[in-house]
Amino acid sequence: MAKSHNFVMSLILGIVIILGLLTGLFGVSEAHPNDIYIHEVVAENDGNVRVIGDMLSSGMAYNAYSVEQNGNVVLLHIKSAPVTPFNRDGSFDIVIEDAGATGIEEIILVGRGASKTIYRA
Repeated sequence: MAKSHNFVMSLILGIVIILGLLTGLFGVSEAHPNDIYIHEVVAENDGNVRVIGDMLSSGMAYNAYSVEQNGNVVLLHIKSAPVTPFNRDGSFDIVIEDAGATGIEEIILVGRGASKTIYRA
């Protein structure tokens, strides 16, 4: 009985690990600004600001982003994860909506205790 219980637990653990690796749940972390290449930051006519870039490492894929507004400054956090069959692309095209309408003057890329200004109005 104990052997079959251990086998079932090992099987479940193996499935969870494989699913986690395939979906990129493990290893998702905030990217350091030096690990990101910004192609361009464009202030669009509709008041949005578009940030286009890539992860520098071919082993890391873009995963998500979040923004914090601190007065007239936006802090942009970009998350990355190891490349998987479901998460292969390091490219990103982020639109920060209504940046002009809210008086955004600066966008700072932040992560892992470092920062880099990528936009000034």
